Amino acid sequence: MLTDRILPPEEWHRLEGDIAPLVPRLNPSRTVILVVEEDGAIVGRLLWLKADHIEGAWIAPSHRGKAAVLRSLWCRAQALIRASGGVTMIVAADRPDMATMLEKRGTPFPAQEYVICLRS
Repeated sequence: MLTDRILPPEEWHRLEGDIAPLVPRLNPSRTVILVVEEDGAIVGRLLWLKADHIEGAWIAPSHRGKAAVLRSLWCRAQALIRASGGVTMIVAADRPDMATMLEKRGTPFPAQEYVICLRS
């Protein structure tokens, strides 16, 4: 019989496979791990990472191409996220120059991303 439950942090060591190296870096206050078990063995899992999404970056045309404004926004955003307990942020590039900048600082998600709106 299959059962699903939230895996408490003290059992996260049971997770195997591609996610195992990430587990020690997860913040339990910002992560929920849902598992499906059969006879006590984990047969499925997914993680809800309560990630911070950075959006709406804009720099006045007179200041584009200069590093000071972007650096100030970038550093302040990282400090705010860290202060809230976050360890990751999600950003998207809408221009090649932004993509180049982000590639130097992060790991791209797979090309197929989806936003799924939950209805009540």
